[in-house]
Amino acid sequence: MLIPEGMAGRVHQSLLWLFRRDMSLAIELADRAAGRGPSVDARVSMLVDRSGVLQRVGLRDDDGRVLPDLLLTVHGHPSGPPGLTHAEDPLARQVWIVEVQLGRDRTRAQSWAESVVAAAREFELRLRDVELLIVSPSRPVRGWIRRELLPDLPRRTCLLEPVHVPRIRCVERARGRPTAAVLSAVFHGREPTGEAIVFAACQAIRPLPRPTRRRYRYLIETAAHPAMELPPPVDPVLSPEPEERPSDWELGGLTWAQHGERFTERGLRQGVDIGMARAYREGLRAMLQLLGHALTPAQEHQLSSCDVPERLHAALMTVRDGGCPESALAQLALV
Repeated sequence: MLIPEGMAGRVHQSLLWLFRRDMSLAIELADRAAGRGPSVDARVSMLVDRSGVLQRVGLRDDDGRVLPDLLLTVHGHPSGPPGLTHAEDPLARQVWIVEVQLGRDRTRAQSWAESVVAAAREFELRLRDVELLIVSPSRPVRGWIRRELLPDLPRRTCLLEPVHVPRIRCVERARGRPTAAVLSAVFHGREPTGEAIVFAACQAIRPLPRPTRRRYRYLIETAAHPAMELPPPVDPVLSPEPEERPSDWELGGLTWAQHGERFTERGLRQGVDIGMARAYREGLRAMLQLLGHALTPAQEHQLSSCDVPERLHAALMTVRDGGCPESALAQLALV
């Protein structure tokens, strides 16, 4: 993936947007990078996004903050067997830190190591229970990280390489998990067979809510070879992403009315996501009822607690196309 000059911030935020909407994807890829089987069982585990401020060890003032890109904690799932419920296991049993890196920065090794130590202390875990996944779609940057940073990082650190990211060329498979399809395009879009991967990703994102679709389309277009002819976007013009937070100097130059417009627009976009999730959830429930499938308590919890539109839509399409209801609902387990 070639990142245009001045666009690294937008690529960075769009990748984080992707992982926050499919938190299990980051862990699945880290397991592949580590050469092991699944480390999180979707039937008894629950992921929580804790991407807040951590304190460096020994410091408690404002200068001692650590800001990881994405901090995921693994808990027992409420529908799991006795002894593994979130109520009985309120503390995290495992922590994952996901860092997106698009440039060369020697200070990152120290910052990432501090995040691992701070997370272990915050959640009262051993250091070996905190894992770090570094994601960089840039081949030169990955090579630099491999040479210059990895030797100084904690042992349980994985650098995501293209070989760890499945190539998704089938449109139906891509529609079943758009996040994985987009990431496949990001890491393989410029390969000789990348055109089929890019096409599948473009088709997979078409039904998604507009803010999500715009971010994913931007990632796909950035990753694709310039000679590729992409399917036309749903949105004719991709203007700069309005959801990215403006810098402090830009905010300082806005009037109160402009501030209000920005926050109103953001609220409307969030409302669209909530409405889409509710519609897909009710549609899936109605379709299952028509098929005579009675939801178990665990399945009802999975359905009612999922608020990610693209995951709910994928489950709905699976049932509509004659797929197994159990398999469709299992897609919601870690959301």
